[in-house]
Amino acid sequence: MVMRNMESVGQPSGAWLGDGSSSDERSVVASIISEERYRDLDRKQSYFQCTQHDHKTVDFDGNRVSPGSAGATQPLLGSGQGGYVPLRQRRPSSPYRLSRAIVKAFTAMLLGDKRFPELLTPGDDKAEDYVKALSKACDLPSKMVHMRNLGGATGTACASWNFRKGRPRVQVHNAKNIRVHSWDDRDQYVPRHVTEAYKFQRLEYDAEVKRVRYVDYWFRRDWSLDWEVVFFPAKVEAGKDPLFVPDLAKSCEHKDGICHFVWVPNTPTEGEDGDPDYEGLYENFDTLDILSSVLARGGILNLDPTLVLKMDPDLVNMTGVEKGSEKALVVGEDGDADYMELAGTSIEAGVKLFNMKRSNTLEVASCVFPDPDKIAAAGTSSVALKMVFAQMLGQSDVLRGQYGPGIRRFLEPMLVVARQASRSTIVVFDALGNSREVKLVVDLPPKVVEDPDTGEVEVDELEPGESEHVETEWGEYFLPTPTDQQATVTTLSTAVGGQAFMSPQTATEIASATFGRDGGAEWRQLTKHQAAAQDQQEKMFNQTAATGGDLKHTMEMPTGAKMVRQQKAPQLPPAPDAGAPPDDAGGQVTVTPADASTIVTVNEARESMGLGKLQGPDGNLTLAAYKAQYATPIAVAANTALGKVGAAPAVPPAPPPGAGPLGFGGPPKGAPPAGPPKPSPPPGGAPPAPGAPPVGAPPAGPPKLPPPRPPMPHPLGGPGGIPPKPGGNKLPGG
Repeated sequence: MVMRNMESVGQPSGAWLGDGSSSDERSVVASIISEERYRDLDRKQSYFQCTQHDHKTVDFDGNRVSPGSAGATQPLLGSGQGGYVPLRQRRPSSPYRLSRAIVKAFTAMLLGDKRFPELLTPGDDKAEDYVKALSKACDLPSKMVHMRNLGGATGTACASWNFRKGRPRVQVHNAKNIRVHSWDDRDQYVPRHVTEAYKFQRLEYDAEVKRVRYVDYWFRRDWSLDWEVVFFPAKVEAGKDPLFVPDLAKSCEHKDGICHFVWVPNTPTEGEDGDPDYEGLYENFDTLDILSSVLARGGILNLDPTLVLKMDPDLVNMTGVEKGSEKALVVGEDGDADYMELAGTSIEAGVKLFNMKRSNTLEVASCVFPDPDKIAAAGTSSVALKMVFAQMLGQSDVLRGQYGPGIRRFLEPMLVVARQASRSTIVVFDALGNSREVKLVVDLPPKVVEDPDTGEVEVDELEPGESEHVETEWGEYFLPTPTDQQATVTTLSTAVGGQAFMSPQTATEIASATFGRDGGAEWRQLTKHQAAAQDQQEKMFNQTAATGGDLKHTMEMPTGAKMVRQQKAPQLPPAPDAGAPPDDAGGQVTVTPADASTIVTVNEARESMGLGKLQGPDGNLTLAAYKAQYATPIAVAANTALGKVGAAPAVPPAPPPGAGPLGFGGPPKGAPPAGPPKPSPPPGGAPPAPGAPPVGAPPAGPPKLPPPRPPMPHPLGGPGGIPPKPGGNKLPGG
C-alpha cells in the first residue's frame, strides 16, 4: 500500500478546512493582487518575461497599437499618432533582452551542468541514499532551476512540496501571488501559514450574447502546519466578494506539524523579499532597447534611400518618375538627381554608445559575458576561466548561500515525514464509511548496488535512516581541463620521484569518465583481458620450459626440407638439503636453482654427483661464473654432441690463453706453441667451412687437427668432459 497521507481519505471534520466565506479571508485574498508588493514584483518580473513595454500604446514608428498585446510588432489600429511621442513612450521595435540573459546566466552558473550540489547526511549512509532518492523522485534539480529563474526575476523564490500516492512532489509558485500570514521561524524563512491567490481566465459560453468568451476566476490555496487546502475557483463579480469553497478531493489534513512550503530570498535583504539579479538597472534596459531600435530603424531606412530631383516640380508631376536599371531618368541640362543616404558615421557612433551602455549594465549586475576570442587567448585551464569570471563567481557564491539552505528546507522535512510514515499506520474510510488500517509507504525506486569485482547487480529497499540533517556540498565552478590534469599529474609524479601515485583502477575510471564510459565496467573488462593474457603466458611457459618436458626444434635445410629434433629438457640438480635452520635464522630459507648457481662451485657440484675434481683454478669458480666465462665453447660442444648441422667449424678455433685441464684454457705444459692452421681446400670444390680462411691465403703453419674424441667443457660432465658415445663424438664433416 502506498502512502496516502497527502490525499483526501474521506470526509474530514471540516473545522480545519474553513469555508473561506468570512469577510476577513475574502479581503485578504483580494488585497494580494492589489497591494504595492504585488505591483512591484510584477514590474520586476516583466523584465524577465520581456513584457515591460506591453503597456505602451504607440509603436516605434508613431502608430497606435493595442495596449497590453504581446510582441514588439503589432497590427495597426488606425492612422499615425497626432503629435510627437517621445521615444521612451514608444514600444521598441528591436528590444535587447539583456535582463533575461542576466538571470539565465546566473542560473546556469549556480545550477547548470554538473553544478547541482551533492546531498550528504554525515554519519548515516541510509539517510543519504534516501535523500538522494527523494531528490531524484521529485526532480528537484529542474524544479530548483525554475525557482532560481523566478527568484532572479522577482527577488523571491518559493515552492511547495507534498506526497501524492506516496511519491514526493514539488510545485513552484510565483512569489507575487503569495502572502505569508505568519512565520514559524522568521530568521530561517520557515512559514507557518501561507496563502496563494491570483486571477485566471476560462473560456465559457455566454447564453446572453450567445458566444464563447473569457471569464475571470479567483484561484486560492492555503498551507498550514497540519493541512493543505485547495478551494474551488470563484468567479470574479464586480461589487461582490468571492465565495471560496474547499475542494475536498484536492485538500488534505496531513498533521505533520510542518508547513509544506519553502521560501527563499534571492539575495540577503532586510525584508522578506530579496532583490532580483538586475535590481536598479531598469532604466539601463529601457535605454538599451531604445538604442537598439534606433540603430535598427536607421539602418533599415538607409537601405531604402530617398531620391532627390533638381527639376521643375510641375514637369515631374506631369511626366512622373520611374526608377530601375531599365528606365532612364531624363532631368535636362540643368537638372540633377541623387539619392539621399544617412552617413555611416552616425550608425558607428550609435554602436559604440550601445556597447558602452551594455558593458556598464553588465558591470553593475556583476555578470560576465566574455568574448570567445578572449577566452581562447587566455588559455583552456580552469584557473584562467576563474580569472575571467571572477566578478560573476563572487555573486554566485552569494546565491549559493541562499539556495543551499533552501534545498535543505525541502529535503529535511520530507525525510522526517517519510520516516514517520514508515513507522506508523492510518485509518482510511471508503465510500460506504467502512474503515481499515493501512501502512504508509513512500514510493521510491529501489537502490541498485553493483559489485565492482563481479559486476553483479543487487536491489535493496531504501530506508530513511535516523539522521534529520542534510548538507549541500557545492563543487567547483569549472572542472579541471585536460591541460590542468596533465599539469597536476606531472607535478605529483615529480614530487614522488617518478613512482606510481595512483592505482590502475582509479586511472581507468578517470579515463573512462573522460570518454563517457562506465569506469567500473571498463575496469572489469581490463582485468579480464589481463587475466586471460597471463593464463596464456603461463600455458606457453609450461609447454616449453617445464622440467622433464620435450623440446622440439625445427630447422629448414637449404634444399627446402625440414629437420625436426626432439630433446628432453635438462633436469635441474636437486637442491642439497641444508638441514634445519639455526636458532637465530628466524625461519626457513628457500634456495632456488638460480641462487644455487651463484653459490655452489664447480668442484662442489661435481662432488655431489660422484665425479672427480677439475684441476686448476676453474674448479673453484661458481657455476654461474664458469658458464659466463665459457659460454661459447659450451654451446659449440653441446651442439656438436647433439649432431646439429653446421654447429661447429671444420677446424676448431685456437684455444683461449690460460686453458685449464679441459683443453680450452691454453696449451698443456711443455707443448710447442701452435701457430694458425693452414687453409685446406674443401673437398670436391665445396665452400669453405665457417670460420676457415679464404682459399689462396698464405700458409700460417701446419694445422692442428682436433683429437678424435673432443671433451665437452661442461662442468658436470665427468673428469675430462662428457663420456664419449659409442662410436665416438664425431664432428660435422669429420
